[in-house]
Amino acid sequence: MAMNLYQQGSLTDSQLSRLCASIFELDHDLRSRETQLQEAKNETYPADQFAPGPTMNYAPPTSSSTQARPMPTTPAMVNHSRAQSSL
Repeated sequence: MAMNLYQQGSLTDSQLSRLCASIFELDHDLRSRETQLQEAKNETYPADQFAPGPTMNYAPPTSSSTQARPMPTTPAMVNHSRAQSSL
């Protein structure tokens, strides 16, 4: 009954009038949130949108890829080996 009097503008109690105003404001906010929620529910998302990426291959390398490779030589290494051979 107080809500009807408030809507009609004939509610004389100021505290009750503020409470009615708050209730109408909350009701409006609730309806807006329900609309937003329904819109979000209606949106479509790809099923794999949040799927994890492919797993990395953690297997050790095969024996053919671990064959000994010659170490690259740098001028310092060549000079060092020449100095040792002259000893």
